[in-house]
Amino acid sequence: MAQTATETLIEDEALRGDLTDWEYQPLLDWAVARIAHCATQAADQEDPRAYLDACIDGVRQILRAVGEALADRDASPIADAVSSPAVDAADVGAVRARLAELTLSDDNEMNARQIVEALSGPSDRSVRSD
Repeated sequence: MAQTATETLIEDEALRGDLTDWEYQPLLDWAVARIAHCATQAADQEDPRAYLDACIDGVRQILRAVGEALADRDASPIADAVSSPAVDAADVGAVRARLAELTLSDDNEMNARQIVEALSGPSDRSVRSD
């Protein structure tokens, strides 16, 4: 299921919006890593499929919010979209705070990297794209 979700993220042009491949790649890398993390965590959940579905939906919501945020040069839609399990529950508050501090520019490649940095909690730091 995680593999199918990853393939869907890659193929879904609506999630990338107007971003070039180069601009979208850090976000895609984060999304794939989050889904893989959730797939690992799902085994410990009461309903693994529901947990993974919730994670995938949350990641997709975050990616959609990135498009809105970049168009408006305002990261608040991303912060509003952040939820568990797309982001680890213990990290949600800190991620929202980091997103609130972002100043987005006209450089979407730099914006994407800053957004990924803000989205990355301690469990993501070892897998995020640099």
